[in-house]
Amino acid sequence: MGPHDRFALTLDVRARDWLSKHQKASRLYIAFMSSRACCSGAQVCDVRVRVEARKSQPAIRSASWIRLGSVHGYEVMLDSRLADRIPSQMRFTRRGVGPFRRLDLDFSGEQWADMLYPVGADARYSRG
Repeated sequence: MGPHDRFALTLDVRARDWLSKHQKASRLYIAFMSSRACCSGAQVCDVRVRVEARKSQPAIRSASWIRLGSVHGYEVMLDSRLADRIPSQMRFTRRGVGPFRRLDLDFSGEQWADMLYPVGADARYSRG
């Protein structure tokens, strides 16, 4: 089963509205970032939806991407490090206020935790 068959991609009304105001967008990238906090050494993970307005974007080329398919004419690419842990139902939404509005994924708190910190998810489910 390929990525096209595994994932269901949708846009809510707010995401469609945001994209209609950013008509140069051609691709949506679901990017994963991980870093260590300088003092405590804690791992900090984040997932962001990035929008490509041009055919070539150097910052995005550094990761390995999987094409998930398209949603409302926008090609959707996934950071390969998330392929085995992101929920199969993905709904894009708009979050933020004023100039800080952006596209985001609409997941529950538990889905975010399982995706960003999979070790915790394994321990939680093995307890029975």
